[in-house]
Amino acid sequence: GYTVGAITRNYMPDFIVITADETRWIVEGKADSEMTDPVVIAKRDAACAWVDAVNSSSDVHDTWGYLLVSETAVKNAPGWVALKAAGYAHT
Repeated sequence: GYTVGAITRNYMPDFIVITADETRWIVEGKADSEMTDPVVIAKRDAACAWVDAVNSSSDVHDTWGYLLVSETAVKNAPGWVALKAAGYAHT
């Protein structure tokens, strides 16, 4: 979950992408105008903290990452590498 003000909310990502190297990515797409919204930032921070926790756990054998991308990045990226480069990627 993530917190906005005093309210804790559940987080449901837009997509899970598994790349050729078997990394599992939580991918969140947002409108350009929402990229700096406090709720989006709270979700991003919660997802990054979760990624850090699972990647450091000896109980989880998969590698996870998080990617926040704008609608313009999605529209203009010719592929995964460009999309990651245009967004906020965290592993």
